[in-house]
Amino acid sequence: MNKATASSAEMGVSPALHMKNSVLVGGGTYGCGTFGECLFYQLPHSNITFTCGIKAFYHESFEEGRNFVPDYWIDAEDPVSVVEQCIAQ
Repeated sequence: MNKATASSAEMGVSPALHMKNSVLVGGGTYGCGTFGECLFYQLPHSNITFTCGIKAFYHESFEEGRNFVPDYWIDAEDPVSVVEQCIAQ
């Protein structure tokens, strides 16, 4: 996970916080996990565009603007190879 993990992806991370033997690696999530499935809209006359979430999520330990933090922070260009090296040891 990393700062690109947001909205509905954060709601995928949240159950792992309570699962036995789960390990979260990467960086902190984005911290906006209340809404997901964002749709793109364009107003017909002004051509103003915007996105809007159409699904709301609720997780009692989640606070909007506060991200989930991994068990092991990996700040690397290629975090997958860092995990592979750790597993190989």
